[in-house]
Amino acid sequence: MKSQSEKMESKDFYDDLLQYVKDDVEQGIKDFEEGNVFTHEEVMKDIKEKYSFIK
Repeated sequence: MKSQSEKMESKDFYDDLLQYVKDDVEQGIKDFEEGNVFTHEEVMKDIKEKYSFIK
């Protein structure tokens, strides 16, 4: 019989996530694999162009 500690170590927190959260994670992974991502620099450039008060 497994101890409580062993049970906790073998359980993945992902299993406890709500289905919509799992769906969002899977979509994010798919987007990454397909190259649908932006660099930090691209995002900051876009924000600075849209919001002139951000430097």
